[in-house]
Amino acid sequence: MKEMMASRKGQRAAGTDGNDFMHREKVANHYSLSVLNKGRVKWTILFHWMLFILMAARFSTSICHFLNVSIPTFLLQLQLPSPQLWELAWLPSIMGSLFTQLSLKKNNSLLLWQGLIGTLVLGLLPVLLGCVNVYPVVKSYLFEQHTPVQPGLAFNIEIATCVWLMIAIQVHLYHVYFTIQLLSAWTVGSNKKLK
Repeated sequence: MKEMMASRKGQRAAGTDGNDFMHREKVANHYSLSVLNKGRVKWTILFHWMLFILMAARFSTSICHFLNVSIPTFLLQLQLPSPQLWELAWLPSIMGSLFTQLSLKKNNSLLLWQGLIGTLVLGLLPVLLGCVNVYPVVKSYLFEQHTPVQPGLAFNIEIATCVWLMIAIQVHLYHVYFTIQLLSAWTVGSNKKLK
């Protein structure tokens, strides 16, 4: 005796074995790309926030001076140098990540474009200027093996800045790449809706 599968509305149509659903179960490629790149962009935004917090911690003595707040003794012992111009120019780059984050919920391509431009102009450009600025220190470290360590620190602040710059370049470049991928997925989706 042949067993038949149960269905909600009686027997299955004759001549089908149940494998004819494949053409109906596909998700459009631009939707899956959008979901994938949204997740990736969110990770780059998280790393951008981490870099921002590190930079704000480095500016803590300058911030205390600016606000006329007494500086804690442990910060005074670190003797952190005053911020450089490229570092101050980089701080507003977090706005690009904020615009990008706001654009993700409703697939707002205008906000995503603004976030992309903000990341390029306020994020990547100051970081590249910072690389030019620390190049002489890195060159002397690599070729002369002479880097004076600041008192109170177990490392050279310029080398730590160089490491921060390398990470920041990667975060910003990945952010730009994934944002462009996301924009292209959204453009394909909007073009198909218009047809």
